[in-house]
Amino acid sequence: MEGFILREATESDYARIVELSVDAISKTCHSLYSKKEIDIWIKAQTFQKFARYGNQGDFLVLEDDQSKIIAAACISTVTRYNFSSNVDHEIYTLYVSSEYTRKGVGQYLYNEIENRLVLKKATGIGVVSSSYAVPFYKKLGFTHTGTTRSLITNITCSIMERVL
Repeated sequence: MEGFILREATESDYARIVELSVDAISKTCHSLYSKKEIDIWIKAQTFQKFARYGNQGDFLVLEDDQSKIIAAACISTVTRYNFSSNVDHEIYTLYVSSEYTRKGVGQYLYNEIENRLVLKKATGIGVVSSSYAVPFYKKLGFTHTGTTRSLITNITCSIMERVL
């Protein structure tokens, strides 16, 4: 995307990724979840969580021309849920700033992730998706394979997979 910079996240980014995730959750998911669920979900957005994700996988950020992080995603070979045998990578997180939703930013970031996985000869990718993001992942070719409760927030989520 022109005018944006895609790069690996660093430890100095994690506080800004927390802010990004809180913005995305509070402004895009409020109509699908109760205030209590949103509050629990927001409370789970911590520097420590994103640092752990960064240590377990590839963490990418997308910045605008003002160096503001407008999207972030982490993918890992450590899968935390019971995906099919085709899945060898999991999207731990993919957040887009509320001011950039529905502008192709999430799809661009996902395409970059997928390109990297294809180069690594990955076979499939799984995600445990919020209700808000299910249409996004379906558009990208993911199929719904079940439901579960988030390990972090205990909210109901969709298990989705895509063979690469």
